[in-house]
Parts: sequence; structure tokens; C-alpha cells
Amino acid sequence: MERIISVQGWKGESGSEITNIGSDKLGKYVILREYRKSKETRENYNDEKKVYLEDLEFLWDLLRNNFDVGREYGCHFVWKLIIRKLNLTEIEGVPEDYLIQHFLGYRQKDKNYYFKYYMHPVKCFEGLRIAYISGKGKIIIHTKDDFDTILIKSGLK
Repeated sequence: MERIISVQGWKGESGSEITNIGSDKLGKYVILREYRKSKETRENYNDEKKVYLEDLEFLWDLLRNNFDVGREYGCHFVWKLIIRKLNLTEIEGVPEDYLIQHFLGYRQKDKNYYFKYYMHPVKCFEGLRIAYISGKGKIIIHTKDDFDTILIKSGLK
């Protein structure tokens, strides 16, 4: 059975929803379905991406252990937490500032840290209504529940 959680307010420009789909050889995942409008054709379309529960839980644990409920935090702070937790400076052999630039999309475009560990999970959190992301890159969490509790409350587990 498919369960869809939509982000409120899609007005034809952009929006997203998550769907409980199942698992594959890499683990359990949800599908992040994003709705967009093409700048060239002005046609609406959607794009789907697998977001693994392991990646969602990883980021959620970082946020709830380092953030206060209702307080705004900048995305750079989150990126630094991800880089440090995954030990990416050692893995990539580059300084933290260089990796921060990667998260901003300026370098190492063949790597997927930004989408895998940040952007796709964050969009799922919005769909689950456990976090709010402003257009200026600020993040606010709404709860400190553990991830299993969140999945159960949302009907995804």
C-alpha cells in the first residue's frame, strides 16, 4: 500500500511529496517526488528520487542532537556537522572549507554529498512536517522525536 505525504501549498511552481515504496539491495527507501515548472516551456513536470531511510535517519539524528526546537540554523552549520560526522575531510583528503564549497555546488560535482546527505532528506523532512526550510537556507526543526517514532506517526512504518 502506498502512503503519500504532500508538502502544503504547491501552486504549480514547485513542491514535493514522499511515498513509502519499499526496499532494494541497498536498503529501505522512500520516493521523493518533486513537482516543478520548466522555465523554458512553462510545463509542469515531476521528478522522482530514491531517498534511503538510512540517510534520512543519519541527518535527522544530527539535527535533533544539535538543534533546539523552533530555533533557526543556517545550512552551513548543518553541512559542517555532516562533513565532521562522515569524516569527509579525511576521506576526500581536502580541508573542511573546500568541502563546504562542494556542498554549495562549486566543486566536485561528480560527488553526491549535497543531495544524498542534505537536500533530499531535508525535503523529506518538510513533507513529514518535522522541519521547515526557508528560501534563505535556514532550517527549523519542530520535534526531537526519534526517526522510528516519526515514521510511525506519519503512517510510513
